[in-house]
Amino acid sequence: MEDPYLNMDPADFFNLLESNQLQVVEDIKALIHEHLNSTKEAWLIQGLFDYSMAKGSLRAMEILLGLRESHSKYLFDKLSESLRSNTTKLSTLIFMGFLVRKQPQWLHRISSHYVMRDLMKILKTDPDVIVLVNALLVLTALIP
Repeated sequence: MEDPYLNMDPADFFNLLESNQLQVVEDIKALIHEHLNSTKEAWLIQGLFDYSMAKGSLRAMEILLGLRESHSKYLFDKLSESLRSNTTKLSTLIFMGFLVRKQPQWLHRISSHYVMRDLMKILKTDPDVIVLVNALLVLTALIP
């Protein structure tokens, strides 16, 4: 039997993560994990991150927080890119707050990535107090 999700538009596919039907959500999560395990490409991680930021999807965030170490660089790249944008800076810092609270095994790699440089730049130059407080909380949580 053919999988009904294979020929779907990616936006519709991600929207199924918010379904009220638990089985549909589990099927979508399983397909995403299966694809993540079979490839080293960044497009799915970037799409999930964009979807999570646009829709506030906790289920997409949950998938991203459970990534394997081999995909962490793609997530860090996307975080760095989003921190440089004024429109996504605050939501990215909130996501990073969830990330540091979850403490995935690969979190230590963040210290050697450009995302730390971008975080420090925010702390030095951003005039928005809410952004500064969130950036400071993320940085504080990263200190061993």
